[in-house]
Amino acid sequence: MDKFVKVQSLEGSEITATDNIRHFTVSAGDVYDLRDSFLQFSCEIERTETSAGGGTGVYNNMVQWVTADAEKPHFQNVAFVKNAHLKSQMKGNIESLRRVDILKQNLSTVAKSQRTEADQSYVDINQLPFPINNQQYSLFGSFNKTGAVKSIESTTVPLQVRLSDVFDFCATDEYDTNRGGELNMRLELNRDKLEAVQIGKDAQAVPAGMKSFKDIGATEGVGNTIVVGAGTTQTRVFDLKQSLYYVGQKLLISATAGGTALPDPVANEPVVISSILWDKGNADQSLGGKLSLTFETNWGSALTGDQTYTGITATIAECTPTLKINQAELVLKKKPEGERENYDSINFTTFSTEEGNGGARTQFQDLFTVEGDATQAFMTFAQGSDDLISSCPLVDFRCSLNNIDVTDRDVVVKEPLYYDRLAGSLDGMGYKLKNLVLNAGVSNEYTYTDVYKKANADTKPLVAELFQTPQSKFLQVKANAGTGGVNNYQLFKAIPKVFTY
Repeated sequence: MDKFVKVQSLEGSEITATDNIRHFTVSAGDVYDLRDSFLQFSCEIERTETSAGGGTGVYNNMVQWVTADAEKPHFQNVAFVKNAHLKSQMKGNIESLRRVDILKQNLSTVAKSQRTEADQSYVDINQLPFPINNQQYSLFGSFNKTGAVKSIESTTVPLQVRLSDVFDFCATDEYDTNRGGELNMRLELNRDKLEAVQIGKDAQAVPAGMKSFKDIGATEGVGNTIVVGAGTTQTRVFDLKQSLYYVGQKLLISATAGGTALPDPVANEPVVISSILWDKGNADQSLGGKLSLTFETNWGSALTGDQTYTGITATIAECTPTLKINQAELVLKKKPEGERENYDSINFTTFSTEEGNGGARTQFQDLFTVEGDATQAFMTFAQGSDDLISSCPLVDFRCSLNNIDVTDRDVVVKEPLYYDRLAGSLDGMGYKLKNLVLNAGVSNEYTYTDVYKKANADTKPLVAELFQTPQSKFLQVKANAGTGGVNNYQLFKAIPKVFTY
């Protein structure tokens, strides 16, 4: 059975925008599988209900990336780490990485297929809508769509980051602290870039037809159970993925009153769903797929005679969520003694970073000094002040190394040569090109077919394969960009390393 050890950060306070540096020490005395080890940050969302009354509702909240744009990029958990440093007691510095967030986010976009991204959603703190029904649910809740068991808002949810996602050195399945000494880790975190947001609000709830209900009269008694439909027609629901509703959800009910001695009109009356009955196998097949909602309190008056409620509609209640990140810990997997390989060395690739600003030039040119042992250049360009996605409208580029052209022609973005160069550079860094769409996706787009179509999530890195030299070399970059030009940029230089005990 696998054994794990938890190491608390040296700082124990809440992580805030100004208190965002955390240190970890892995003491000597054991052997660890760093590939299966991970960082864990304890997240909590507190919320205030907008509509009082009707009971306490359960809300669907998650974490999104803070940007000036209305469209929010789908970010990887590793983007929470801005800068990172790792050293060992006996060997000194191992990796010192600046702008881990930008590098790993953009690498992930091109090296992960959309299918892989969907498969890993069980751990993502930021979720995309489901392809089937365009609905979106977060890790901060457990939602029951039928029965009478109330859904749960999770008080604490871990934001997990694989160590190997931060440090390539940690892709090893064996590190011996007895030979390499204790590990010391320093992380600077993007706490100011994470915020809580309510998802699945009324404006995004689909299908919209699910928010209207059949008329009710005296035979239904009080207005406490309603059936999805309109007028006298029932909407047939044959898959719960079509349903917007879960037990504990707060709705605002409106209805038009009719009949003799009209009952009280209803307008945005807050109620909480106490149970949901889904009768998909009704004996009368013409009525199969009946979906009924019952509430903790009555939303209308008791009906008598010819009194009715018609035009019944529901609006999803809203809240104001607030994110807190209270704790940071390192979870280490121990390597059993019988499974140890006793490696003499660990091969890995690290990155050095150079940052600058192109001054919005549409014709960008610059000369960079590159380490002699660097093998790849991976350059990202942010559009505007939001640095995470390399979304600059890059048109084409050409690079030369020590005055020797890397390619014999301009590399036009999203043309065959570009994909060839991108695949080659990724392979040289230990990755594979798996996503030709080159778009990170946005998390607040509720039509799945449009999730990967937003310009501010387009990912167009500049890449160049470099030959190694005994000393530093010079990389000249020429690039043409569209409207907005080149602003903030980061040049990441891939450097192969060997850690020897």
